[in-house]
Amino acid sequence: MGAEPLSEAEQDNLVVELAVNIETFTEEEFEERYNQLDNLHKAQVNADVREFADNAVGDEHWDSDETG
Repeated sequence: MGAEPLSEAEQDNLVVELAVNIETFTEEEFEERYNQLDNLHKAQVNADVREFADNAVGDEHWDSDETG
């Protein structure tokens, strides 16, 4: 059932697609595409998702245990 692994360029494009469309993908669509990536590309997506969340909340420390 395994599909051919994506090329480096295909993975690079998929990272961009995931970052640009983060709000439009369903969780299942996002996960399906995310799981096609190698660990390096997953780390890039994770960083993009983190940046998106930081910007959405307006504070890069929004999930910190520290209290002001």
